[in-house]
Amino acid sequence: MVEHLVYTEEAGGSSPSPPTIAARWRLAWLLAAWLSLSAAGAAAQAPTWQLVTGQGYLDLAEYDRELYVSGLNDAYNWSFAGGFERLKWLPDCARGKQAAQLAAIFTKWLKANPERWHEPAAKLYSFALFGACPRAAPGDGG
Repeated sequence: MVEHLVYTEEAGGSSPSPPTIAARWRLAWLLAAWLSLSAAGAAAQAPTWQLVTGQGYLDLAEYDRELYVSGLNDAYNWSFAGGFERLKWLPDCARGKQAAQLAAIFTKWLKANPERWHEPAAKLYSFALFGACPRAAPGDGG
């Protein structure tokens, strides 16, 4: 291109004119159409986001399971701190346990309850811990 510009100027020709506004708009529309078609194709191939199911949790690597239950504990602790009394037993149940222990409790419960693998893992986690943690005797406020 540079050689062409030098040649045309030496030969008395004119250098190419800059693109017109209409040409720029056409280019912008073509680029936008290409990007949207590319994005649509990628979206059609990518799985849609959904809650992790019990089966999805079991399919995770061990480290990812530990991260998942850590996040659930954080969420449940904040929901209790925010006034959601129904899970007030959960922080005491999880206190002192490592993420690997909590993940093992949940994994064990899931493997014993395969009929529930299609349900959201976040919901099932509370069932698993409720069954595994000692609770206060009735009337003790627990």
